[in-house]
Amino acid sequence: MAEETVTYGGKNRTRIVKVRLTEDEFSRMRTLMDTGGYPTVSCYLREVITRKRLPVRKGMDSVSEGLLREKMNALVYQVNKIGVNYNQVVALYQRQSRQVRPDGTPYLNTRILNERVTALMRCTEGLRDEFAVILDIIKRYINDKDQSQP
Repeated sequence: MAEETVTYGGKNRTRIVKVRLTEDEFSRMRTLMDTGGYPTVSCYLREVITRKRLPVRKGMDSVSEGLLREKMNALVYQVNKIGVNYNQVVALYQRQSRQVRPDGTPYLNTRILNERVTALMRCTEGLRDEFAVILDIIKRYINDKDQSQP
């Protein structure tokens, strides 16, 4: 029986690898796959194998790495929210500043502007909170790494 060949990027994939895992190891791998958005075990393992820097066994474990990835995604989401809210504040200000009262002064609805600025501040606080969690994960990693070295 001939080996099945799968071609990807101009290279033939002919090697099949089988690995036995404990339930805990499998659960950790699935968590990392889900967190990283990997649809299959094959996709996940190829990513791990082809990384420029492989994860070091001492120090940050894969669960912390998965949590860090999850928090980085949350951080990107918060930055996005800030950008959206900032654009809304600027657009509202520009739109309202073009409207003038009979005396020639700009008409600004301070209540609406205040609501938008408050929303922007809440997003900024969320960003600060995500940074704090990420900093904590990194500090634990550095502590673990320092303690594991002789």
